[in-house]
Formats: sequence, C-alpha cells, structure tokens
Amino acid sequence: MADLTTTTYVKAHLGITVTTYDTLFAQLIAGLSAFVEKYTERTFANTDYTERLDGPGHYELFLTHYPVNSVATVKRNDGQVGNPSWSTVESQYYVLYAEAGYLYRELGFVTGHQNWQVAYSAGYGDDPADMPLDLQLAMANLVGYLYKQRTQQGVKGFRTGTFAVTYQDAAVAMEQLPAVKATLESYKRRNV
Repeated sequence: MADLTTTTYVKAHLGITVTTYDTLFAQLIAGLSAFVEKYTERTFANTDYTERLDGPGHYELFLTHYPVNSVATVKRNDGQVGNPSWSTVESQYYVLYAEAGYLYRELGFVTGHQNWQVAYSAGYGDDPADMPLDLQLAMANLVGYLYKQRTQQGVKGFRTGTFAVTYQDAAVAMEQLPAVKATLESYKRRNV
C-alpha cells in the first residue's frame, strides 16, 4: 500500500507552514490511505497482476484493476478447467483501453469459466504525486477533518505518543464530507 498524498500537499491545502505536525500528518495519511484502499477495494500504486477471468462471450474483457499500464500476456484456455491448455493471444489481436481497464478483441472473448488469463500491470504510479488530483484532494480533506477533530471528545484511535486512524473515524469523516464520499465512490472497484 502506498500513501495517496503527501504531507506537503496536505499542509498546502490546509494553509499550514510549520513542521510541528508533520509526523501526525504522515500517520494520518498512512492510515487514511489504507482506509481508502479498503473502502474502494482497489490498490492505487503500480502492481503486477495475473488473473483468470470468465470469458464474457462478447468483445470486451474487463480487468479487475485499472488503469492498466501494460499487458504482458493474454492467454485462452483451449482445454478444460481442471486440465488447461493455454494458448497465447498475440497483442495484434486485441486493443487495450488502459484508463478504462479493458481489452477489446474483434473476434470476441469466448464464453467460459476462467478460460482467460491476463498478466498485466495496473495503478497510477509509485509516488503519491502520481495519484489523481481529485483523490489527493479527497485525502487532504479527510486528513484535515481528522486533524481538526483530534481535540474533540469521542475521537477514537488516539494514544499518548502515537496516533491510529480507526475505520469508524474515517467513515464518520466521510459522512461529514459528502464531496469526499462522492469522490471515493467514483473510485470503487467494479465487479468483473
């Protein structure tokens, strides 16, 4: 899991110039990044995947993770599920729609149970600055909200000398910040 924004971005968003709370911001960013990935059921950093997918019986094969950076291999099982016989589909026979995260094949993707295997890399990058700006802004708003709530009664997850973000804290923050919730909803993983 990678951080989805930086302390520098959050501080600029909040108009804070002192370094007094940098450790707290780093902890909030790490905890909230984990929350956002769990909430959206996505990994935003570049990651390599190999997945077996059901053939949909039409021209598009949607991959679980996106945006797609590259496709290493596309294979079709010409055998049985228990006794596979994989044949590689050459790249000239499909088109990658990277941002949307799917492959288009003029011959279609034959219907079947886990009869397609795709090895690929997906994600926005390895650096928090590579993350989409709306996601960074949502993160900055969440961090800012919890930062401001740190002195309020009822905030869970604070301990002397350390800080922890609970799922409940982040969920409550999202209910108070509908624009953040809408942004995160737009990043929720689709079912394939």
